[in-house]
Amino acid sequence: RARVDNTSSMGGLLRVAAINLGMIDSDVSIYEARLKGDWFNEANQLKNRSVECLSHYMPLRLAEEVHKLVEAESLRQTV
Repeated sequence: RARVDNTSSMGGLLRVAAINLGMIDSDVSIYEARLKGDWFNEANQLKNRSVECLSHYMPLRLAEEVHKLVEAESLRQTV
């Protein structure tokens, strides 16, 4: 399982989530563009967003993994 090391990179977060789902060659740029269209420019801006919210920008399984990674990173930063 890959881990997000650069949480400020939206593209990096989406790529790691896709890799974790076994979708290594997936192009996640369309989902990144959708998020940026609503001014989500940094991965940490997704903190506290629900899976349902994220799934408006990307496939549900990807949204679930992104949510998991963002929340795990948030917990790691508070320790």
